[in-house]
Amino acid sequence: MNLKHFYYRAYFDGRIKLSQPPKGDARKKNEEVNEKAFRLKNALITSTERVAPFSPVQFQKIEGLQQLKLQVQNPGLLPGIGYPHEVGYPGEFKLGFGFDHVTGLPVLPGSSVKGVLRSVFPQFKFDAEHPKVRKSNDDIQVEKAKYILRLLERLDLDVPADSDLEAVKILAHALDLSIFCGWDFSNAQKPVRSPMSNHDVFFDALPVDFEKNQLLGRDALTPHGDNPLKNPIPLPFVKVMPGVTFGFYFRLHPTTIGTMTITTSQKRRLFSEILCTVGAGAKTNVGYGQFLTLNVDDRLPVPASQGTTVAAPGQPNPTQNVASAASTATKSSQPTKLQYNKSLVGKKVIGEVVSEVRENPVRFRVLNVEGFEGERAAKVPESLLAKFTITSKFNLTVTESRPEQHILNVKVEDFIPRT
Repeated sequence: MNLKHFYYRAYFDGRIKLSQPPKGDARKKNEEVNEKAFRLKNALITSTERVAPFSPVQFQKIEGLQQLKLQVQNPGLLPGIGYPHEVGYPGEFKLGFGFDHVTGLPVLPGSSVKGVLRSVFPQFKFDAEHPKVRKSNDDIQVEKAKYILRLLERLDLDVPADSDLEAVKILAHALDLSIFCGWDFSNAQKPVRSPMSNHDVFFDALPVDFEKNQLLGRDALTPHGDNPLKNPIPLPFVKVMPGVTFGFYFRLHPTTIGTMTITTSQKRRLFSEILCTVGAGAKTNVGYGQFLTLNVDDRLPVPASQGTTVAAPGQPNPTQNVASAASTATKSSQPTKLQYNKSLVGKKVIGEVVSEVRENPVRFRVLNVEGFEGERAAKVPESLLAKFTITSKFNLTVTESRPEQHILNVKVEDFIPRT
């Protein structure tokens, strides 16, 4: 079933009466008929038994392709809700939705992906012939430049000191123009435009993995208007369900800025960090559109000197990690990494599994650690807040700890289900 055709065409066919009498019992009867029909069609579009995930076979033939697999987090993802859809009758889904025309799957257009990634860059004004940083007193632009610098530091790149503000702005500006506008800064004093064949390309993001009947789901807005005590009328809409994995695809080229070179794999990890920090789609300010990568190779290490992850400008600070919690609890002067290993290996941990039970070792989200019962789950690393393949809670024994990647390994035979 092509979901786009169903949502925008077949959704209004059949028993739906689009022509309504102006008023009276006839109109009320038509509305009741429409509401029953819409309820059935809402159930059909959220039941995706005959919908298959996207298979990127043709994408994989592209030279220089880089792929990210990011999992949608609770409460879900809202792509394309600005498209017109509703006709004003009770029971219908009230908001538009972004579907791919060919596959019918939910889609984040490549232009949107590119826009989300560029939104964290300062985007200083520049001269088309001689790109250079213009003077700017915009504090947000400056903070964005510093944010890009901190991300590059976590990629182990040689970057200017944070105190050298002009150099930081120049670097962030040059990286912005290189990735999104195709400028070549290998000669930093005289940058030139690269041929189109050397520009980075951003493809549409599509669902590549989801459970049966767990692609789309129902949600609702409950507007109160000017009266906060008014009983609201729910406005239903459709969303991508938490747990759906999207594939993000890029054709990337190495970027050279002066003596610094950013490889394609480093760019992929940079994009992963940005997407998992700021999210995509609509209503990200209230939690929608958040992603998590379960591939540890795509995660950026947390700076050991900071003990916390880096937040994008305008975003809330991510939660404190377990290493920092252990350091606070033991009040030791040892490096955080050693404390993390010493404190956790061999400890009993309460967690929720995020990989298949048959895998050994398995990965899971930490809920609590023996000896740190007073620490709240809110202090668990942001990178471990995942949609769980298995929702049961277990007591586990840690056999290996890799703090730089936020991974704890346990043995399957150590599982003791909690009641």
